[in-house]
Amino acid sequence: VRVDPSALGNMIGQKERELQEMSELRVRALEKAIQDREGTLEEAKGQFLRLRDDFQYNLRLLEERDAELARYDALFANMKQVLVDRDGEVSELRALIDELEGRVRTEQARCSELETYCADRVSEERMRTEAVKRAR
Repeated sequence: VRVDPSALGNMIGQKERELQEMSELRVRALEKAIQDREGTLEEAKGQFLRLRDDFQYNLRLLEERDAELARYDALFANMKQVLVDRDGEVSELRALIDELEGRVRTEQARCSELETYCADRVSEERMRTEAVKRAR
């Protein structure tokens, strides 16, 4: 079989054009895939940045809360110590009150004894005075 050189040239030219078109299609498909991946990458970067910002914001909130809790813990410990100190003072004051009430009772008893003694003495002196008056 003999092939005409011009037909062979046409067939080769045709195949070269087909190969060129296929290469161009392949390049366009690859460029499209690259664009899609770049878009996906940009979207992922955006999500990452938003997540990072949210994380940093939440971390700052937690740090502020932790600092506030530490202040409250210190305040609570201080208040607890104040209450312990006041309880001690109250106990001391109650002991002092008990002691002073005991002294008051002792003094009241002594005053009562003195009143009785004085009343007895006044009575004795009246009786002496009356006896002296009668004896005159």
